[in-house]
Amino acid sequence: MNYSAIWLDHHHATLFNFHKRNGKLDTSDLSTESILADEPIENHNRHPHDVISDVKDQAQVKFFKKIEKKLEKVNKLLVLGPGIAKSQFVHHCESLDNKAICLAIVGVETLGSHVRDHEIVAKAESFFNSIES
Repeated sequence: MNYSAIWLDHHHATLFNFHKRNGKLDTSDLSTESILADEPIENHNRHPHDVISDVKDQAQVKFFKKIEKKLEKVNKLLVLGPGIAKSQFVHHCESLDNKAICLAIVGVETLGSHVRDHEIVAKAESFFNSIES
Protein backbone atom coordinates (compact mmCIF):
# COMPACT_ATOMS: atom_id res chain seq x y z
CA MET A 1 0.00 0.00 0.00
CA ASN A 2 1.30 3.45 -0.91
CA TYR A 3 1.07 6.18 1.71
CA SER A 4 1.71 9.81 0.83
CA ALA A 5 1.51 13.23 2.39
CA ILE A 6 1.39 16.34 0.29
CA TRP A 7 2.10 19.82 1.57
CA LEU A 8 0.87 22.54 -0.77
CA ASP A 9 0.20 26.21 -1.13
CA HIS A 10 -0.66 28.23 -4.25
CA HIS A 11 2.92 28.20 -5.54
CA HIS A 12 4.29 24.72 -5.00
CA ALA A 13 3.68 21.32 -3.51
CA THR A 14 5.97 18.74 -1.97
CA LEU A 15 4.95 15.10 -2.12
CA PHE A 16 6.28 12.67 0.50
CA ASN A 17 5.95 8.94 -0.25
CA PHE A 18 6.14 6.29 2.47
CA HIS A 19 5.71 2.55 2.95
CA LYS A 20 4.53 0.56 5.95
CA ARG A 21 6.71 -2.04 7.60
CA ASN A 22 5.70 -4.11 10.61
CA GLY A 23 2.46 -2.13 10.93
CA LYS A 24 4.18 1.25 11.20
CA LEU A 25 4.98 3.95 8.67
CA ASP A 26 8.62 3.58 7.66
CA THR A 27 10.30 6.92 7.07
CA SER A 28 13.74 5.45 6.37
CA ASP A 29 13.08 4.98 2.64
CA LEU A 30 11.15 8.22 2.21
CA SER A 31 11.06 9.80 -1.23
CA THR A 32 10.06 13.39 -1.94
CA GLU A 33 9.14 15.29 -5.05
CA SER A 34 8.53 19.01 -5.62
CA ILE A 35 5.81 20.24 -7.95
CA LEU A 36 5.82 23.90 -8.98
CA ALA A 37 2.98 25.99 -10.34
CA ASP A 38 3.83 27.17 -13.86
CA GLU A 39 2.53 30.66 -13.18
CA PRO A 40 1.47 32.64 -10.10
CA ILE A 41 -2.03 31.93 -8.86
CA GLU A 42 -3.59 35.20 -7.78
CA ASN A 43 -6.95 34.26 -6.28
CA HIS A 44 -5.74 33.53 -2.74
CA ASN A 45 -8.80 35.03 -1.05
CA ARG A 46 -11.39 32.85 -2.73
CA HIS A 47 -13.58 30.66 -0.61
CA PRO A 48 -12.22 27.06 -0.68
CA HIS A 49 -15.51 25.67 -1.98
CA ASP A 50 -15.76 28.03 -4.96
CA VAL A 51 -15.88 26.26 -8.28
CA ILE A 52 -12.48 26.61 -9.95
CA SER A 53 -13.44 25.99 -13.56
CA ASP A 54 -13.72 29.56 -14.83
CA VAL A 55 -11.05 31.01 -17.11
CA LYS A 56 -9.27 33.10 -14.45
CA ASP A 57 -8.52 29.94 -12.46
CA GLN A 58 -6.91 27.94 -15.25
CA ALA A 59 -3.46 28.35 -13.65
CA GLN A 60 -4.76 26.71 -10.49
CA VAL A 61 -6.42 23.89 -12.42
CA LYS A 62 -3.22 23.31 -14.38
CA PHE A 63 -1.20 23.16 -11.13
CA PHE A 64 -3.67 20.74 -9.53
CA LYS A 65 -3.56 18.51 -12.63
CA LYS A 66 0.23 18.34 -12.32
CA ILE A 67 -0.25 17.20 -8.73
CA GLU A 68 -2.91 14.65 -9.76
CA LYS A 69 -0.49 12.91 -12.11
CA LYS A 70 1.93 12.35 -9.23
CA LEU A 71 -0.80 10.75 -7.09
CA GLU A 72 -2.02 8.04 -9.45
CA LYS A 73 -0.65 5.14 -7.35
CA VAL A 74 -1.37 6.54 -3.90
CA ASN A 75 -3.68 4.49 -1.68
CA LYS A 76 -3.77 6.80 1.35
CA LEU A 77 -3.14 10.54 1.19
CA LEU A 78 -2.77 13.19 3.88
CA VAL A 79 -3.20 16.74 2.50
CA LEU A 80 -1.35 19.45 4.42
CA GLY A 81 -0.81 23.17 3.96
CA PRO A 82 -1.04 26.61 5.54
CA GLY A 83 -4.02 28.13 3.74
CA ILE A 84 -6.96 27.36 1.50
CA ALA A 85 -5.02 25.73 -1.34
CA LYS A 86 -5.33 22.34 0.38
CA SER A 87 -9.13 22.67 0.55
CA GLN A 88 -9.30 23.86 -3.04
CA PHE A 89 -7.21 20.87 -4.10
CA VAL A 90 -9.57 18.47 -2.28
CA HIS A 91 -12.56 20.16 -3.94
CA HIS A 92 -10.81 19.80 -7.30
CA CYS A 93 -10.29 16.07 -6.63
CA GLU A 94 -13.96 15.65 -5.73
CA SER A 95 -14.90 17.04 -9.15
CA LEU A 96 -12.76 14.55 -11.10
CA ASP A 97 -14.15 11.74 -13.20
CA ASN A 98 -11.52 9.45 -11.68
CA LYS A 99 -12.43 9.39 -8.00
CA ALA A 100 -9.40 7.31 -6.94
CA ILE A 101 -7.51 10.32 -5.59
CA CYS A 102 -10.55 11.59 -3.72
CA LEU A 103 -11.06 8.16 -2.16
CA ALA A 104 -7.38 8.04 -1.17
CA ILE A 105 -7.63 11.26 0.87
CA VAL A 106 -7.84 10.21 4.51
CA GLY A 107 -7.04 13.55 6.13
CA VAL A 108 -6.71 17.28 5.55
CA GLU A 109 -4.85 19.32 8.14
CA THR A 110 -3.41 22.79 8.49
CA LEU A 111 0.36 22.92 8.78
CA GLY A 112 2.19 26.25 8.60
CA SER A 113 3.95 27.88 5.67
CA HIS A 114 7.45 27.70 7.14
CA VAL A 115 7.63 24.03 8.08
CA ARG A 116 10.63 21.86 7.37
CA ASP A 117 10.52 18.47 5.74
CA HIS A 118 11.20 16.65 9.00
CA GLU A 119 8.14 18.33 10.57
CA ILE A 120 5.94 17.18 7.68
CA VAL A 121 7.37 13.66 7.94
CA ALA A 122 6.72 13.60 11.71
CA LYS A 123 3.12 14.82 11.18
CA ALA A 124 2.48 12.18 8.50
CA GLU A 125 4.04 9.42 10.59
CA SER A 126 1.93 10.34 13.61
CA PHE A 127 -1.24 10.69 11.51
CA PHE A 128 -0.94 7.43 9.57
CA ASN A 129 0.11 5.42 12.62
CA SER A 130 -2.82 6.81 14.63
CA ILE A 131 -5.53 6.07 12.04
CA GLU A 132 -4.47 2.46 11.65
CA SER A 133 -3.63 1.44 15.18
